[in-house]
Amino acid sequence: LGLVGSEMCIRDSTIAPPQITVTSITERFLGPYVTTSDVTWQCDCDIQSWSVEVGGTGSQGSGTQIASGSNLTANTPATFTVEETDIPDDTTQKIYIYVDTGYETVKTYFLLTDDQTAPSVQMTTPAPNSAVRSCAVISGTASDSASGVALVQVAIQKSGGDFYDPSTGRFDSANPVWMDAV
Repeated sequence: LGLVGSEMCIRDSTIAPPQITVTSITERFLGPYVTTSDVTWQCDCDIQSWSVEVGGTGSQGSGTQIASGSNLTANTPATFTVEETDIPDDTTQKIYIYVDTGYETVKTYFLLTDDQTAPSVQMTTPAPNSAVRSCAVISGTASDSASGVALVQVAIQKSGGDFYDPSTGRFDSANPVWMDAV
């Protein structure tokens, strides 16, 4: 594997521009509870240097640099971490990876979102803060416009008393027992 000409890389006897591949991103949404995302990537050509920028116009140096390195051989995985503080609150940003092969600079990007806005939750049955003697159904809605809703959990508390524990079928827990809503 080697570089030839001014902008090409030999791959399997074929001459082609270098390709950057992002192989894993641990988190696509960052915020108060998820504060880092580890990103692994590789290039199919030898690399003299590389850098990572948040935002910008797609021209190297136009964003905020958050990582860099040098001297990677072809197809060697590299990993960097994006911190929640690297992305402006409540925005989705392009994260650019720039690679300098010594003959040319190539780039790729992916999107990460910093979601600081709490999801919206609305109880419908029983009415919020109401006291009921019995309730066959608990219903409501949850939404999050930036990152979506992955899981909703509920805890049921007896008026002025203990929390419902599904393992005993009684209101006998001093602490909330969270149950997945379905």
